Amino acid sequence: MRGMPGKTLPRLVENSLREHLGVMPAVVITGARQTGKSSLAMERLPGRRRLLSLDDLDVLDEARQAPLGLLSGSEPITVDEVQRVRRTCCCPSSA
Repeated sequence: MRGMPGKTLPRLVENSLREHLGVMPAVVITGARQTGKSSLAMERLPGRRRLLSLDDLDVLDEARQAPLGLLSGSEPITVDEVQRVRRTCCCPSSA
């Protein structure tokens, strides 16, 4: 969350989020609009992440048509605006 230009305020959930991501394949961050949820995932968590925004109509269409294609690859993914995909999709485990 931004308090002053160029300054990021500490997030109370940050350590807990890191711990959960260490043992869970997926974690959902919910909250009010424009409070820094995506920024938290992209800027404050260690390592590289791929951002998929479902505000992008091409990405949204692929999420509806072929969600497994979006999830391919080995790097962690942050999916922003996930509420835009109304149906729930269940992805089979590849393990």
